[in-house]
Amino acid sequence: MTIRKKSIIAFSLIFLLFSMVVIFHNRFATMQNSNYQTFQNKTLTLALLADDMKLSVVQVEHNLMDISATRGQNGLDNGVMEAQKYADKFYKNVSEILILNPEMKSQMNELKAAFEIYYITGLNMAKDFIVGGPAKGSLSMPVFDRSSQLINNKINHFQVEQVSHIRSSIVRIMQSNKTMIDHLIVYGISVIVLSIIIAYFLYRSITNPTHKLIHIAETISKGDLSQPILTQSKDEIGQLSQSFERMRENLDKLHDDRLNLIGKMASCMAHEIRNPLTSIAGFLKLIRYDVLNGRQGQTQLERYLDVIDDEFKTINMQITGFLSFSRNNAFEEEKIEISANELIHSTLYLLNPRLSNENINLQFIGGESTYFIIQKISIQQVISNIVSNAIDALISVKTDRMITIECVENEECVCIHIMNNGPEIPEALKNSLFQPFITNKESGTGLGLAICREIMIKNNGKIEFHSNDKETNFMLSFNK
Repeated sequence: MTIRKKSIIAFSLIFLLFSMVVIFHNRFATMQNSNYQTFQNKTLTLALLADDMKLSVVQVEHNLMDISATRGQNGLDNGVMEAQKYADKFYKNVSEILILNPEMKSQMNELKAAFEIYYITGLNMAKDFIVGGPAKGSLSMPVFDRSSQLINNKINHFQVEQVSHIRSSIVRIMQSNKTMIDHLIVYGISVIVLSIIIAYFLYRSITNPTHKLIHIAETISKGDLSQPILTQSKDEIGQLSQSFERMRENLDKLHDDRLNLIGKMASCMAHEIRNPLTSIAGFLKLIRYDVLNGRQGQTQLERYLDVIDDEFKTINMQITGFLSFSRNNAFEEEKIEISANELIHSTLYLLNPRLSNENINLQFIGGESTYFIIQKISIQQVISNIVSNAIDALISVKTDRMITIECVENEECVCIHIMNNGPEIPEALKNSLFQPFITNKESGTGLGLAICREIMIKNNGKIEFHSNDKETNFMLSFNK
């Protein structure tokens, strides 16, 4: 599974967990809103209606008692009308309660019947006081008192029930709030913990193989190519590991090839030098013998010395040929057609770890449609040598280390510029930089650029450079 898929799955799980918390919160919030609506529309409204019904009973009793006491004087009709108004209000409250709570029909019918008895008894009592005076009215009052007590008891009981419902609703809402808060805390902590676990495993799946690759890259940079890079991962890290393994194998093969080449060169050099040395040794013996015995004249000695001088020149020519890889036809590389883009990228493939380790930015410009016929491996050696020298020069630069490779083509030639912003090449070296054994490195041999020049000559090209305190530019020109 790729890192991209792992990241998508991980963040999707985290998003899903947070979404579940949000959904849970919304569900509880909806439930709480429903509880509040129920409390407001039913429980609280019923309690208010119960109070209003209680007030209606009291007002009916007050108005009827006033009629009884005054025998209807000064507003008998008004008293009855006022009592009737509050009675109508009582019936209206009963109807509203039935609308809110149809299941309370039996209880409301009971209250309504008790109120009707209470109201009719009150009207009869008031009539008896008016018609028959206090004697007759006093006989009706106990009946009215009993009906008043009955309706008041029923109303009081109904009020107590509604107050109890209010209290239980409040307790239920508070408990629901507490439950929601507790659950949110638990779910929130669980989501955070699970998110941390998911992020940790995602982090481990990336950093662990990355650290292994860094360790292996450091090992390779130190020259140890014996450790294979093994990975079973199918993600980008696995692909990178496979690329590192191919690089290690190529480096190992290149190292072996170089050792084999050095061995062959040493063998060939020994063979080529042994012959002139044998001649020199033979003529030296002749000179010693003739000088000691006085047998040869000056002319013969000069001839011997000329032969020795020629043999020394031959040795020097052989050494120069081996150093420049240009005199031994056994190692002559075949020329092929290749694009500048492929050449540069295949060369930088082996240098990328070092560029990364030294924190150097490399930019390649152009070369996509530029083709020329060259010795690929030899020119790769030239480019690699120059880039390596640039890396060595940039080590002294503290920040913004930059190498730029630019391919430019015109009608006459293809030119590859390799530029770096390192220090200027010392003036004392500029005129002899391409000569063998000329170097300003403590551990350098001074053969690299000399070999590069010889390789460029063999590839119908030339190598030049310009250097100042801002930039050093090596130019590889290939004639078309």
